[in-house]
Amino acid sequence: MCKGFVYEANHSTRFDLYCSSITEPFTHGCHPHPLLYIKVDHDEIIKTCQGCGICAKEMVLGCTKCKFYVDFRCATLPLTVRLGRYDDHPLTLCYGEKASGKYWCDICEGETDPETWFYTCMDCGVTLHVLCVFGDLRYAKAGEQIDDGIVLASNSRSSRPVCNNCHCHCPGPLTLKNCNQNVYFCSLYCVVSSKYSWRWNMTHLSVPPWLNQPST
Repeated sequence: MCKGFVYEANHSTRFDLYCSSITEPFTHGCHPHPLLYIKVDHDEIIKTCQGCGICAKEMVLGCTKCKFYVDFRCATLPLTVRLGRYDDHPLTLCYGEKASGKYWCDICEGETDPETWFYTCMDCGVTLHVLCVFGDLRYAKAGEQIDDGIVLASNSRSSRPVCNNCHCHCPGPLTLKNCNQNVYFCSLYCVVSSKYSWRWNMTHLSVPPWLNQPST
């Protein structure tokens, strides 16, 4: 999608360079024990990623002793990022915490689940959804075409476009624009949902799983 480096097998199966760089056993600051590859296809036990709270598919990194699982997207998140549009200080990845009060994302203004991972500023105390910081197209670049009429567009304007599928303001650094219909989508998830949910009568796909409710 972003024309980055990948490993390819049999001209069909591709492995992202970041995911391929994870060696086993994998040591991560989120858990005291080494994490191993675990295949979850046809597995009766649902494995929920501790990072994002979304049920993992196909492959995860996990500790079976503690029933602790992390998907590859969360396992490769940078520990610190800079997002000058919202904060002048470095943002640090927080591995979730027990909290009695409510946290709010400064980007989408929606509630943040403190038990999932989020970015926070140690100086200002702001909290940001991981997917509001990166979107679900983390290493993509603006200008690339990903489907017929669908191109990646920068989301750097002061007024954020509204997603044509979930009707939330697009929070991430990139949006997906349907040039044929002149509408925007906040994520690849919403592009796929909008395209196929009517066919399968899956209206529950209308809102991305990382959003509790539409932002205002």
